[in-house]
Amino acid sequence: MKAKDKANDLIEMYLNIISDTNPLDKYLESAKECALICVDELSNCDWYIPSLEEHKKWKKYWKEVKKQIKNLK
Repeated sequence: MKAKDKANDLIEMYLNIISDTNPLDKYLESAKECALICVDELSNCDWYIPSLEEHKKWKKYWKEVKKQIKNLK
């Protein structure tokens, strides 16, 4: 999955939880903060990564997801 798609998925999941029937723009910043916390946690979970090369890909991917979340408007 592309980083931008993952960023959008994370935001949508959090928006569904915190907004319920409220306007999207009112809760976007809260959803972004929640998604960024999630990304930070995931990027620090590297216990499964079998090689240094894979580790670098893992970190790069989550860094890009974080960037995409911050860029959402």
